[in-house]
Amino acid sequence: GIHKNKQSQSSHEATRELYQDMKLRVLKNMNIESDTEVVQVVGGCSAYSPEGTARAKEILKALLSQNCVILYGYTGMKEQNGAMCDVNAAVSDVAGDMRRLDRVVANVVGFDTPRALNEWKSSGPQLKNFVIVYGDDESCEGAGTLFGDDVTTSDFFADKMVMLDGGVQSFRQACNALLLNQKITAMTGLRAEDKKYVSEISAHSQDIVRTPFFAAVQFLSEVAEALLERKDRDPDEHLKEWFKQYFGKGKCYVCDPKKKTFDTKQRQLEEAWDLFLNEKLYLKMDKLITFQN
Repeated sequence: GIHKNKQSQSSHEATRELYQDMKLRVLKNMNIESDTEVVQVVGGCSAYSPEGTARAKEILKALLSQNCVILYGYTGMKEQNGAMCDVNAAVSDVAGDMRRLDRVVANVVGFDTPRALNEWKSSGPQLKNFVIVYGDDESCEGAGTLFGDDVTTSDFFADKMVMLDGGVQSFRQACNALLLNQKITAMTGLRAEDKKYVSEISAHSQDIVRTPFFAAVQFLSEVAEALLERKDRDPDEHLKEWFKQYFGKGKCYVCDPKKKTFDTKQRQLEEAWDLFLNEKLYLKMDKLITFQN
């Protein structure tokens, strides 16, 4: 494990070196060859549709058939007796069914992981391999380590990424993967219908307006399309204008605007977008991201 305030070093290269050393120690403890790739799986924390769950599990089965180690967020949620899984529950199910739990590493945090298991009806399988990010005091939320506090550890520890839909945090993690020149396999269209949108009454007509929630993989694919449409323009300026038009009622919300986390998620998205533009990560998308139907 590692303290949450010691995850980042003086440069991306130094941080990468720190986590490559940690990865070697973890693989050694697992009795796995040191050159084995670690593939991080990220995605939605709300249960996918039954069809989306089946699609997600198919890509995970193919992944676990390879000689790799899976890194994921451990705590998962299921609905309809397991027919609908979020990303972590899907990983747990497939790894358990294939008897490959010995090839799985869970990245967990000191405060939110126990809370999810004890209070939020989340679950996780019996594993031997964990990487924990912790703080000085995990007895209370204010000082404890929360979900999202560990993205530096998980992103720099991994060698590749699989994105199964996902929201703002998944987009931020994809930015890290692009920054590190990691290949990304991305799949969208997995969300359940009632988890895709928020419905509101129009202020002008009393009509119901459905606004889709931010979907990381779809967003990245639309970025790629936007760049192709206007090759004649400076990509930075074009994407800045495009981003401003992307959000709003009837267009896209980062999450339900009634939630307390709305402003926080909006800020997190803007910070990730700034990184995406400042590092010109869009130039790496064509080479590094494979979009799957």
